[in-house]
Amino acid sequence: GSYSKVLIFNPDVVNYFQHSRGMAFDRIVYLDADSWVRSPRISELLRPGVVGPVTPVAAVRDASADSLTEDSPSGTWNCGVLVATPDKGRFGEIFEQMMMGY
Repeated sequence: GSYSKVLIFNPDVVNYFQHSRGMAFDRIVYLDADSWVRSPRISELLRPGVVGPVTPVAAVRDASADSLTEDSPSGTWNCGVLVATPDKGRFGEIFEQMMMGY
């Protein structure tokens, strides 16, 4: 669910096993378990510049976005495929927003 997915932003969680090796992930590619990879283009998610300081998260547009009406919320993204930069501050902000709606 969304509550566990937000953990990709928490470097303490993402890098838990890497700390013993003195390494850390600079980005995470997240795929939901029901994602269906049908193309070798999935490797494009690993290209430099997909995420960075200005764009810390990349996601795919939701398949239903084209059917939305003019008064629908903008920015309809599918979080089943994400590329993100782990960041403790961002994790705290997102988690706080999620808990406000809980």
